[in-house]
Amino acid sequence: MPCPACKTEVTETQFRCPGCNYGLAPAPEPQPYKGKPRYLGERCDGKVVESYDAKLSRLYRCDRCRSYGAKVRRIATTGKGLTRMMDWQVHEFIVASCLYCGLIQQFDPSIVDQEARALTLADFFFDL
Repeated sequence: MPCPACKTEVTETQFRCPGCNYGLAPAPEPQPYKGKPRYLGERCDGKVVESYDAKLSRLYRCDRCRSYGAKVRRIATTGKGLTRMMDWQVHEFIVASCLYCGLIQQFDPSIVDQEARALTLADFFFDL
């Protein structure tokens, strides 16, 4: 099949175009490993517990170029008024940047991520 971006011929098994790095399909899910856990996030029964950020970077599809794949990070920002003057970073966002065209989208973790961490007292006092 031809790549939509550069028209290079790409096989059906490839997830990215080798010529221009355009994402053709989402990356496959991590395969379960039978045996002892090899890394954090893997359970003893072989099922992989994938974080929301890892799942978003694997399944993200850009609205502009329709490519799959993103670089995902979490950022914290201040608000307005007292939080800005005291530099309290109380707002957390998930930022996904397209690997192909660089489009950036922000997501609110309190809505999309069920396991988002809340503001703790240590964050308030120590600016963590």
